[in-house]
Amino acid sequence: FTGLAADVYNVLVRAQSDWVSTVTTGIRMNTAEQKGPLDLTFEHGGIVEGFVRDAATNAPIADVDLVALNPEDQTWNEAIGYVSTDADGHYQIRIPIGSSRIYFGKLPMGYLRPDGDAGLKTVTIKADQRESLKLDFALTAGEQYKEPGKAIVTGRVVNAAGQPQPDVPVHNDAVTGSRG
Repeated sequence: FTGLAADVYNVLVRAQSDWVSTVTTGIRMNTAEQKGPLDLTFEHGGIVEGFVRDAATNAPIADVDLVALNPEDQTWNEAIGYVSTDADGHYQIRIPIGSSRIYFGKLPMGYLRPDGDAGLKTVTIKADQRESLKLDFALTAGEQYKEPGKAIVTGRVVNAAGQPQPDVPVHNDAVTGSRG
């Protein structure tokens, strides 16, 4: 890793297989310092799967984005995986051992974002877990988003100490908000 501002970083690798990376925390970097190689740990973790359905009709909802955050009990959280529901409203995501939070990313037009705990669930994968965890969600139909318009968004990226971080790319999804 090079070119990062002096700070403490957490590293995670998103694998596209039956393996998932654990989060390597507390990597201290000084300005212009190079780090590496890093020893990363991969594990089988466990699978969380379920369905997202319409609360009134029980119909499956396709194209709902779900995000997994890990570790659940840290003051920072890193998205360790993203998944979208299929045409049957089904999703499946592999997460590391321990507690993680599953929440909604992008919702299809015509559905309301759930308030509080209804849209944020904590799941725990045990080291000896062999069966997938079942976790279903229900969404309520409603007018969440208005016709897209123009907006100017300003701000700055800061580290945990509140210090500005220059040259950090920020991406925006016009429907769901910032993702990066």
